[in-house]
Amino acid sequence: DAGTELRRARLLDRIAPADGGGPLVTILVAPVGYGKSTILKALSEPTGGGHGIYVSLADCEHHPALFLDLVASAVRRSGVRADLAPLLMLKKAVMLKQVAPVSEYGERLPRVLARVFEGHLDDGPLTLLLDECQAVEAGEPLARLVSGLLRPDARIKLVLSSRRQPPFDLTRHRSQGLLLELTGHDLAFTVDEVAELLDGVVGRP
Repeated sequence: DAGTELRRARLLDRIAPADGGGPLVTILVAPVGYGKSTILKALSEPTGGGHGIYVSLADCEHHPALFLDLVASAVRRSGVRADLAPLLMLKKAVMLKQVAPVSEYGERLPRVLARVFEGHLDDGPLTLLLDECQAVEAGEPLARLVSGLLRPDARIKLVLSSRRQPPFDLTRHRSQGLLLELTGHDLAFTVDEVAELLDGVVGRP
């Protein structure tokens, strides 16, 4: 129920500080019920501190082209006046298999998204919010496509949510201090958050 959702300020401020800083990549790894999707959807709300684009990988059905289509739809919903033509051209190339191997699509994806948001990234970082990452298996085409967003030259922040460790190589990000890892211990409700949630429920008419 949206009326009883709790805004997890202590977590949101670590993932996306108001000054536009924060980690390049954040992963939220915990079982069902820890509020991972709620946090990602809160990050997709317009705040003036950047652009959050929410996509659930469970909706992609393992298809890279469907992932690109869902990203385009999320951009439209965000209200950002972006040029989606480069993204839709990449989707067409994926569908027609004009580039091989699939990892080459991933190498192109950060540049394509930079073109889509050209003129808007100066307003704040672009954050791609990828939910349900456990729906993707390591090595499959969709995983190789998304892995392109982890390239060193990508101007895109990532927040990944999963019930287990996501199937992407995050070794470089860990070693360079570019990764924030939040587990069930971090996501568990504090006493104050439980009290705030109960106050919201009890206080409703």
